Amino acid sequence: MSSKLKKTYIENNTNSESNLLIIAEHAGNLIPFEFGNLGLNDDDSRRHISYDIGVFGICRILSKTIKDHIIMSRYSRLLVDLNRGINSPDCIRHLSDGTIIPRNKNLEEKDKKLRIKQFYHPFHKRLFDIILTKKIEIIVSIHSFTPKLFEENVPRPWHCGILYGCSENLGKHCIEFLKQKYKLMVGDNEPYGVNNNDDYIISKFGDKQSIPAIIIEIRQDLISDYKGQKIWSSIVKNLITSCLYNYDNY
Repeated sequence: MSSKLKKTYIENNTNSESNLLIIAEHAGNLIPFEFGNLGLNDDDSRRHISYDIGVFGICRILSKTIKDHIIMSRYSRLLVDLNRGINSPDCIRHLSDGTIIPRNKNLEEKDKKLRIKQFYHPFHKRLFDIILTKKIEIIVSIHSFTPKLFEENVPRPWHCGILYGCSENLGKHCIEFLKQKYKLMVGDNEPYGVNNNDDYIISKFGDKQSIPAIIIEIRQDLISDYKGQKIWSSIVKNLITSCLYNYDNY
C-alpha cells in the first residue's frame, strides 16, 4: 500500500458547534493507482456503481451555506463500502449492478483486511470521534440513486427519497415538508428500505446510539451537473433548517 495514501475522508465546517452531523459515505470515487482501477475501464469507474454521483458537489455547496459539520468519503465504494458491515458480502463487491469488479473477485482474506484497515476503520473511527466530542444529536446521510438499475430495468420515478429506521416520525415529517414545499415525488423508505446490513451507518451510529438519523436519497440525473447540485443543495439546506434543527418538536 502506498505511503502517499490520502486521508480517507474530507471534512468541512470542522469548527462547527452544531449538534447535527452530515455524512456522505459514498461521495468519492478515487481508486489509488496501485489497485489498477480494480480492473474496470474508466467509464465503469465513473458510473453509479463506484460512488453516489452528484453528492460531493452538493456537500461542497452546502458547506458554504450551512453551519453543520460535514464528512465525506474520498475513495470509491468499490474498494470497500463504508455503509456496510465488515462481514457483509457487499462490503467488498465482486459484482455490482451487472458489472464484474475483476480485482475484487477471489480477494484473499489478508487483502480484504488490509483494505478495511486502510479505508474503512479510519472513516468509522472519525465518525465516532465527532459524535462523542460534539455530542451529536442528529445525523443526516446524503446519497444518490440511479434512475434505473441495469439488473432490474425498472424506472425509479421518485425525485428523492427519505429513508429511516427508528426515526419514523422524523422521516415522515421530512417527507411531508418536501412534498408540500417543493411538490416533489418523495419515496417513503424508497428506493431502498433501511436495514442493519445495507444502511450500516445510520443503524450503527444513529439507531443503535439512540440518535435520530435519516438518509436523503436524490435521483442522480437531477444532480449530475453544477446547476442541479446547486438547486438540490438549496432544497437540502431548507429541509435541514426547517425540519431537523427543531426535531424535538415532533
